[in-house]
Amino acid sequence: MSVPTAPTGGSVVLACPYQLLSAGITQRLTDGGWTVVGVAAAAAEARELVRVHRPDICLVLVPFPEGTAELVASLTALPARPRVVCLSSDVEMGDNLTARRVFASGADGWLTLDLAPEVLARTLDAVRAGEAAVSRRHVRLLLGELSAPRADLVRRPDRDDVVITSRQQQVMQAVVARASTQQIAPTSASARRPSAGT
Repeated sequence: MSVPTAPTGGSVVLACPYQLLSAGITQRLTDGGWTVVGVAAAAAEARELVRVHRPDICLVLVPFPEGTAELVASLTALPARPRVVCLSSDVEMGDNLTARRVFASGADGWLTLDLAPEVLARTLDAVRAGEAAVSRRHVRLLLGELSAPRADLVRRPDRDDVVITSRQQQVMQAVVARASTQQIAPTSASARRPSAGT
């Protein structure tokens, strides 16, 4: 993922049921140049704030009491779909919630709460521009689920589970190994380059 060098700011709806935590996240976003246009403690409130304010991004705390994957899916189904990024303090996600379920529900990213305000702001700029953003911790978690499927995985009844290509898995492994964007890009470009016979 390429991250802009200077944050340009945008609008955010924050879905977080904990008042003190919401205040802290709001302050960090504001320090990074982003505007929090609404804070929702419940799923229905989050959807309404997104409908009214049409933010660039909706941040969802993980685990969300009413169901993280369910909230993400409902937000990404809205007519004015925001980019949806999950936030968590660690990789603990709650019962029946897995990285695959979160991304299958339409999440555009998953970040940790310990990012510095300027890093968070630049990362959200990249997400707003159409890129995905996943912390190394959550890349490791997703790779673990993909390499060792668990019997307790829960699939949404209305859509298939996540399927990724070998190239996507290579890129995620490179991110975990702390490879730079420049190191990853050449192989990505060569993978897209048509062969001489085509």
